[in-house]
Amino acid sequence: MATSLSQVRDALLTLWSSNWTATPNNCVSFQNYVFDPSKITKGASWMEVRIIPGLNTNKTLNLDLFVGTVTLEISSHTAIGNSDSTALKLIDAALSIYKGAYIVSGTSSLTISSISGPFETVKDGWFRLTTRINFRVI
Repeated sequence: MATSLSQVRDALLTLWSSNWTATPNNCVSFQNYVFDPSKITKGASWMEVRIIPGLNTNKTLNLDLFVGTVTLEISSHTAIGNSDSTALKLIDAALSIYKGAYIVSGTSSLTISSISGPFETVKDGWFRLTTRINFRVI
């Protein structure tokens, strides 16, 4: 069983888009899409979602097929100086979308192999809390 990396990305982001309600849709940044956090209402929160390809264990010569691991990195961004409880609630809401979900991509399925974080940083004037969900693509 195998699928393309773009199909894996689409499956993960479709699940997100279909279920995310904790912030307005315009308050989610996806990689390589125009997003300007300076336009977020002061005191509001926003999310960042990225797909990070991992090891491709495909042993065939067809490089379009992806078998291996992929990481979904989810970050909540909240105002600096407030409690981290809002950021944690957003991360919990994001994790609940994927925990226990059966995700099919092409002829492959994605299963959670591990979850790491949350890790906290300050970035561009925001308190950023990041967690990573690692999936096996089989």
